[in-house]
Amino acid sequence: MIEAIGIVMFLLAPQLVGTFSSDPSVIAYGVGRARVCCLFYCVLGFSHISSAVLRGIDKPIVPTVIMMVCWCAVRVASVLTIGQIWHHVELSYWLYPVTWMLSTVLFIIILAKELRQRA
Repeated sequence: MIEAIGIVMFLLAPQLVGTFSSDPSVIAYGVGRARVCCLFYCVLGFSHISSAVLRGIDKPIVPTVIMMVCWCAVRVASVLTIGQIWHHVELSYWLYPVTWMLSTVLFIIILAKELRQRA
């Protein structure tokens, strides 16, 4: 279902962004961001579900640390390093799905370990 929402958002991005502003440059930036991120919403959803599972099995610190590191520290560090070399707003657009994927990989590893220990 989430992938269907992402596809609809991809296709309707100009109209959806246009509801917030009529400025063509604002719409162009918004459509650029939406079209990069919306197709990765399934990855974002998996990260949220994984963190909820870990909290449910009494491991609340793990998802907190993973999300703070991946979604905050990695993004800031990337902007402060790569952003000094590559001055394009697209860096910011792509950092979101990249950090979602990074957290998802970490969650898969940790959940697999937890499941093996509980089996």
